[in-house]
Amino acid sequence: MMYAAEEFALEKSCDRIVISVISTRSELIAWYGRHGYVATGRSIAFEDIEGRFGDPKVPDIALIEMEKMLE
Repeated sequence: MMYAAEEFALEKSCDRIVISVISTRSELIAWYGRHGYVATGRSIAFEDIEGRFGDPKVPDIALIEMEKMLE
C-alpha cells in the first residue's frame, strides 16, 4: 500500500510524502526509516490534535512528522 501511495503521488507530480507517526512507536518509526522516511523535527502534542479519539494512555505522547522525498 505504501508503494502504491508513493507511485500515486509521483503520478500527481508530488515531490514528497509527509506522514505522522505516534512518537512511542519506535519500531514503526524505524520501519519507516528503513523505507526512506526521515523525521523532520516537527511534531504535534496529542492534546492538540483536532478531532482526536480518546485520551492518551502514555504521558507526553505526540505525533512526529516524517517525510520521504520522491524521485
